[in-house]
Amino acid sequence: MEKFNNIEKELALLKEKLRISQSLVKIGFWELNRLSKMIKLSDEAVLILKYDKGKTKLTIDEFCAFAAKNETEILKNELLFLIDRKNNLDLEFTLSNEPANKETIIKDNC
Repeated sequence: MEKFNNIEKELALLKEKLRISQSLVKIGFWELNRLSKMIKLSDEAVLILKYDKGKTKLTIDEFCAFAAKNETEILKNELLFLIDRKNNLDLEFTLSNEPANKETIIKDNC
């Protein structure tokens, strides 16, 4: 019976570790300044991705190379298109520690 209780405790601990790991899949956000065309990484992205803490503001080229290694040109073109639009918008790109989980979320506030 004691062995069964130990297994249950270990299983509960592993489930908690899994829950925490899953919550970290989406690890940070960035902000785009449309006037300066500079991108600021969130504190979470800097911390978890171990990005150079002294540099949280990036040019569009630097950000695209960092955030979307395989889709740099696509992301850059989308960012430049959105910057040139006249209406207000909120643009958000979720950085993920799993490349397959990258998402682009565009919210356009007209």
